[in-house]
Amino acid sequence: FFGGMSLLQAPNDVLCCIDDFNQSSALSHVCQWTWAVLGGKHVSHKPVSVNAKILSSNTRRLGASHRLCTLELNLQGQCLGHKGVKALAMLRHAPALHTLALNLKDNALGCHGVWALAKLKDCLALHTLSLNLERNHIGDEGASALAALRSTPKLQTLSLNLAINNVGRDGAQALGALKHLRTLQTLKLNLEYNCLGDAGVQALAWLRQAPRLVALDLSLVGNFICNAGAQALAGLRESTYLRKLRINLYANEVGDSGAVALSTLAQVPSGCLGPPSWDRTPAYPHSAAPSNPFPLPLRSVHLSLGYNEVGLLGLQALQLTKDTTTLEEFSFNLEGNQVEDWFQTYQNHDTAWEVRRALDFYVNPWNLPKHTTHP
Repeated sequence: FFGGMSLLQAPNDVLCCIDDFNQSSALSHVCQWTWAVLGGKHVSHKPVSVNAKILSSNTRRLGASHRLCTLELNLQGQCLGHKGVKALAMLRHAPALHTLALNLKDNALGCHGVWALAKLKDCLALHTLSLNLERNHIGDEGASALAALRSTPKLQTLSLNLAINNVGRDGAQALGALKHLRTLQTLKLNLEYNCLGDAGVQALAWLRQAPRLVALDLSLVGNFICNAGAQALAGLRESTYLRKLRINLYANEVGDSGAVALSTLAQVPSGCLGPPSWDRTPAYPHSAAPSNPFPLPLRSVHLSLGYNEVGLLGLQALQLTKDTTTLEEFSFNLEGNQVEDWFQTYQNHDTAWEVRRALDFYVNPWNLPKHTTHP
């Protein structure tokens, strides 16, 4: 250990550095001395059962802790309700808390419970926040409450799981206001099996105006999205600093024109001057963004269009992206679309050969018959 140095000989500041790197409570439990130095900095807990009184007592203690830096609580299925979850708002008073992950799946929080969680915006040191609110009946009002997180002063990484919550157009419009969070660099939104529709997706597409957003992951499975929604998402290529994009549109109603629009994500955005330079990724969490920056081309794009209405034209458009010089990574999934039928129809034509080349070039998620002889 450090060239012969024992753990007990390591200075306190060295132990703190190791502990912060691991972001785990393991080191603090080695002995009484390490607990005295490190105890309470990194907490991860999954209680067997919890009630509002116990939760209130524990969160009040954690909120008053000057040591607490990272906290992970798994409270899935505890039936806390909106009254029980209000205690978690006390965590905003922890002065050193910078990383928080709360799993509150299946807790019947409703919109009132989410309003309590929105108070976490006042956590002054928080830079990483993950909230799993799947199946909590929050609706549009709850999604609007979460939009208040745009006021969190240092938040850089945000993950929101709002699957199966009856979020519609109005809720999506509210979440689009996260574009005003000037420190945000990584955003993951899981809105699976809601009712966004094209109007909701068009509102989310305005996230391209987030001034420092580098990575965006949108999971929009089962949201009644058609071509107009896909075309709106294609506008994300105009984002100033967005480099990594993942869009999951599985089980929607996107057709050829939507797929063609999404294929343009590989194009160099308008106003981008010169060839892409990968070392131009912004690394300034606290500095001001340039007033009129040139947009950078995306570095990686991953599209899932499984079980939509994409046919041959959409596949051909996606194939053309392999000729781009601006992408390091590009992948798409067309499982369960009309492409298989088109392949059978055109198997004796040159067009089918091009389709086969596209399927060989990318990952083929289904087993199509091999076409080894050029017509």
